[in-house]
Amino acid sequence: MFSAFNSLKGISALPEYRAVCCYTHDELKTVFSNHAEATAKKLGLSVKALLDRMQAYYGGFCFDGKTHAYSPFSVLQFLDENDFQNYWFETGTSQSLALYLYLYLRNKKLTADEFRGLSVSQNFARPPGELDQAYPESFLYQSGCLSLRPGNSPDNYTLDYPNREVLESMSWLLMCNFSGSERAAAEVKES
Repeated sequence: MFSAFNSLKGISALPEYRAVCCYTHDELKTVFSNHAEATAKKLGLSVKALLDRMQAYYGGFCFDGKTHAYSPFSVLQFLDENDFQNYWFETGTSQSLALYLYLYLRNKKLTADEFRGLSVSQNFARPPGELDQAYPESFLYQSGCLSLRPGNSPDNYTLDYPNREVLESMSWLLMCNFSGSERAAAEVKES
């Protein structure tokens, strides 16, 4: 009777939900201040330098073109391990995401740079509907692989990868696709 999400409402672009599932930079500076200070000391960095690197690695998710947020899982893993690593594909959900993305990118014959700087309208952030009918940039945005950046007018955005962690993950998946490596595909399935 219900073959798809027919009543799904995308709230990520609404002001009150901009960072509902993420951490903000202010939260890292306040709520996580003790952890940031301890981690900075262990790594021999200033707190500012640590937060700048964390922003480059794990920040940059943006759903409204203004508010930048961090991946909670990656931040928590980093603060636990004190090591700048790519944690994006480590969760059970992300493992399924990695395989799905690998197959999606391969089937659509997509490249890493074709969406960087792509201009999109304000309505772009709405849910894509059925995945097999969605534009690739819409699907990749909804799956967290692409993020919004300010555009050349108040009604437009541009797309880019949110951070180094996602860019490296996507680049690796695309490299696996272009190499046609069965071993690489098997590694994605096992990750």
